[in-house]
Amino acid sequence: ALNDMESIGSLIGVSRQAHSLVKNLRQRMVKLAKELQHIQPASRLTVSRILDVDGENLIVAGPRSFQYDVIAKAGGLNVSTPIDEAYPVVSFQIFKKWDPDLIFLCGTDRSYIARLQADPQWQQLSAVQHERIHLFDCALTCRTGPRIVDMAELLFQTLYA
Repeated sequence: ALNDMESIGSLIGVSRQAHSLVKNLRQRMVKLAKELQHIQPASRLTVSRILDVDGENLIVAGPRSFQYDVIAKAGGLNVSTPIDEAYPVVSFQIFKKWDPDLIFLCGTDRSYIARLQADPQWQQLSAVQHERIHLFDCALTCRTGPRIVDMAELLFQTLYA
């Protein structure tokens, strides 16, 4: 994605600005990687990005999604690793077995988290029990581009602050 930003900048005649932007984003990712070195692999938390809940099924970010990469850059261990798809649909029973340490969704409806926390089935999840279920801005979680660096930094802070 970063190389694409430089290419587009060159195509529209703003290569210097695009190069500067991408250089800054790369520096931030290097800084994040250095901070992550202080987190022992055995101490890294499991994470799931839920895109949608449809009754007993959930759509999650899988290994072929950019969100999976963001989770990895933030130091999270994505629970959906065994399913080699971008956005697999999994049953709640499978999700419950994965039992991620942290769950994040996107949107603006703050009551959505409260509704999930009130659901007896969701109350069985560690992330819900430890209040590690988060709602982030869709502009950070759903779009590739410069903001994915913001999302990786935010997720790192949320996981390990």
